Amino acid sequence: MRIVKRTPSGKCDRVEQPPLLPEPASQTWTSDAPVASEQPNAWLTPWRVCSSILAGTVAIGASCLTASIANAQSVLPQQTDLFFQTNGPASCANIGDWYTTAGPTGGANCTTPNVGTGTDTSNPPNERLHRSFISVTPQDLAVSGAVTITVLDAESNGALDQVNAGDPGTVTCTLPGNTQNCDPTRFTLRTFGTNGTDGAVLATFTIDAASPNGTNIVFPAITTPGVYVVTSETGDLFINGGTLSVRNDDQNSFVIQVAGGAADLLLGQFRGSLEFAPGAPGNGRTLTFPLYFLTGPGTSDLFLRNFDLDGPANQSVQYVSPPGGIGTRVGTISQGTLWNGGAGATLNTGGDSISGLNAIADAGIWTINITLRGNNQTIFEANTGINETGPELPLFDVQPQRAGNFVITPDTERQTTIGAQVCHPFTVTNLFFTTDIINLALQGTDPNYTVQIFTDPNGNGSLDANEPAATDTDGDGVVDTGILQPNQTVAFTLCVTPGPNATGPDTTVISGTSFMDREVRAQAGTGAPVPQTVTKITRIPLDASLQLVKRITNITRGGSPLGGVPFNQFINDPNSANDDSAGWNQFPPVGQINIEPPTVQVASGDEITYTVYFLSEGNAPVTNVNICDLVPEGTTLVAGSGQIQQANNAAVPGGTEFSPLAPLPVGNSCSSQNNSNGAIIYGVGTVPNTAGSNFGLVRFRVRIN
Repeated sequence: MRIVKRTPSGKCDRVEQPPLLPEPASQTWTSDAPVASEQPNAWLTPWRVCSSILAGTVAIGASCLTASIANAQSVLPQQTDLFFQTNGPASCANIGDWYTTAGPTGGANCTTPNVGTGTDTSNPPNERLHRSFISVTPQDLAVSGAVTITVLDAESNGALDQVNAGDPGTVTCTLPGNTQNCDPTRFTLRTFGTNGTDGAVLATFTIDAASPNGTNIVFPAITTPGVYVVTSETGDLFINGGTLSVRNDDQNSFVIQVAGGAADLLLGQFRGSLEFAPGAPGNGRTLTFPLYFLTGPGTSDLFLRNFDLDGPANQSVQYVSPPGGIGTRVGTISQGTLWNGGAGATLNTGGDSISGLNAIADAGIWTINITLRGNNQTIFEANTGINETGPELPLFDVQPQRAGNFVITPDTERQTTIGAQVCHPFTVTNLFFTTDIINLALQGTDPNYTVQIFTDPNGNGSLDANEPAATDTDGDGVVDTGILQPNQTVAFTLCVTPGPNATGPDTTVISGTSFMDREVRAQAGTGAPVPQTVTKITRIPLDASLQLVKRITNITRGGSPLGGVPFNQFINDPNSANDDSAGWNQFPPVGQINIEPPTVQVASGDEITYTVYFLSEGNAPVTNVNICDLVPEGTTLVAGSGQIQQANNAAVPGGTEFSPLAPLPVGNSCSSQNNSNGAIIYGVGTVPNTAGSNFGLVRFRVRIN
């Protein structure tokens, strides 16, 4: 991070833009390359916070905040005339740097009479940290498995660092003795908390005073999705408790390199501190540029601040909502060394309030359009809420290409029976720094199953009484989680019921997409969100059941049907349940159970037709079906009389005939393997269990001896 030297009045010395620098393959930083040579490199494709200084007319170099990601390069600030600006903690608060510790809460009182009251900082210590913002999503980890943050040139010593208010690089800290009273520096990797500094500490590195120039540190690899913050502190007060001004006035320049993740990894900073160098044609020059911040659904108020724009002449600030939102609002301009907000605004209370935001339409990318006058600096800050105590929002000078960061879990597998509901639990966690809504679309459901998502406020994974179904809260036609606060986890159940014709298993995929990601991508024109999915498998026990019913369906004598016998009627067999299934309604097993005298007297030479009806009524098809019928004693099989009929199709010849006492095939279904009077075996194959095709018959004729 580059430091801009300040004069006692609180303004900057004249600064001019030096050459920007390439990243050589050795991954070292040099300071003598011309600007025309700066090109993206294969090893480093950075996101940068850059600033540069000329000490007199001698270029001293550049420093950049970088991220190595998938051959993409952007610069924060990307405007060549803007420089990132920081100040040491012993500097007075009236210079407007939120980082300073000086004033009533840190060292000497620095109130300047010609500036007025309210110019001491009231920032609590945990707010006086430089903070960089990094969002690591499950998609980023899917790309590279891990994301690694490296701080290059981490010490406050060397050509790019300003030591004890001297020009950068003019003082080199040496040991032993440390005669220049150089400051230590501390870097901390944290999870994201309310304001970026109160999250859990994951790793801390303290770089001792007078450490060698070019000292690097590498944080442990990030393998869990979430929002992370890198904070930096330079000065003996924070780190060791020292209060001497000379031990708290160093200013450190460093590089943050982020390796891994997707090309559009979301990176930003809290409280953008910017310097506009005049360049040609000098102080009369103006520069217009945007900053961006993100607001989540349900946001009702914003508090937006700018510091030290020096009055309205040739300068302006506008706040622009996402398309379809409340539109453009004109911001107020800060005066001198105070925050904006008009009369009564101070270093700690100034700002513009915007109320009445639409919960849905105003969520997405907001733009701050800024016009600066030459040789000036400013600080910008965005908060949700109606004052500076609200949660701070990171700022971006490149329009974000994506947003949202959430986890939906887990995959589950459950078993049930036909008609019995079973519920699969799952949770959704919002890992983003803003509110969000996660849409929950269902895909792949078997049409013989019914599925529905229910809320599960008890978190017990079952559908309790009065637990409502999930609804569509953002009006896009897809059920969703409703508004989730940062780091909030909510529980749901996917309840599944197999219908009568279900066979199993059902595989329903819950596809979760972020509302914020959708809105940001729509504004940036980067396509549809990348969904996260969980798979819910519902199985039912397989029951391949085949019912067989045998009837006499015709008798012929001399080639003519024997009269007086109602073969086309269904007769229920009181001694068997096989003919009781409701499935027979689509194909009734008509015919006589017995032919008995004296009603009918059969004679030698009569031919009898036997029909075996079959019905598959389980929850799975019946495969490899073979039906055997033994030829009754006292009769002879009529050769070639075998037939097979599947469903309502026409009957076709079928069946394999076996003469009396002939060996039967292995694995046959005949009730007697002796085959004393002959047999016929039908290879039916697979009988579906779907109504309309789950039935059929086989038949053959015999002649009475």
